[in-house]
Amino acid sequence: MDLIMSIICPTPCDATKPALMYICPEAAAKAIAKFIKDKHHLLSRIINKPEECYFYFTPHQFEELYELVGKQNPETKISGLRIFFASYVLNGEPENDRLVPAGKQDCMTLIFVPTTYIDGVHKNIHPCVHLNPVDGTVQPIGSAIATEWVNNYLEKKHKPLSDKMGKEETKSMWYPAESLVNLFCVIRCQQDTNGKNVSKVLTLLSAYPAQHCVLNKDVGHQLTLTFTLMEELVRAGTTYLSEIMFNTNDALNLFEDYDTGIPCPPSDACDDNLPPPPPLIAN
Repeated sequence: MDLIMSIICPTPCDATKPALMYICPEAAAKAIAKFIKDKHHLLSRIINKPEECYFYFTPHQFEELYELVGKQNPETKISGLRIFFASYVLNGEPENDRLVPAGKQDCMTLIFVPTTYIDGVHKNIHPCVHLNPVDGTVQPIGSAIATEWVNNYLEKKHKPLSDKMGKEETKSMWYPAESLVNLFCVIRCQQDTNGKNVSKVLTLLSAYPAQHCVLNKDVGHQLTLTFTLMEELVRAGTTYLSEIMFNTNDALNLFEDYDTGIPCPPSDACDDNLPPPPPLIAN
């Protein structure tokens, strides 16, 4: 089945144009290096094992996420997607523990939550979704599980990271809905126009440059995410991933060129509350 058939993309597409969420390789390399230098050692020390640096998601996972959000909110205008930083928890409850990959207790993960715009704030709405980077599944999770995982990050990692920076660390990243739709369209364009087999969306834990503002607010040094499209290649019988490069004349050495993420804090439009479960429908 072709990807994201329900989304209407511009035609003809421009295969040289990167996604709205795109960060150029040079800036992405600096951002991940800054995360490793400033945050990774501390995080690894907190959990007493190597912390995550990145996640491999598939385009199909993002497609399933899009469809799931649409089905559960058929009458709601989706303004965007909030990605919460979280840490896995094993608590002895089968419904929770089956979601935790082996050996990943306390490691960083991400929880995806759709938003709708109400009274100047992008409010979080159901469902909370976990994209499993190990087995490629899309897992709607209850608010109780999502809250426990987010709180695990906040209680064990957020405060030490904030103390080290001297200001509050990022709790979540918000992306406008058009960024996700644009990502689908760029993937489709790469496949249909360039014949690229976009098999992975590499999502990197990163850190903003020291001097950086988003919406006129200082976010320097804070945790963020970068996204890279990866192509699956087979040469001499060996399968490997290669970053898809874009032929563009733009100067892509700064985050603000293509980054559409808004970190919370310090944005005024943040919603730190995970959505409650949807109301039960009587038979």
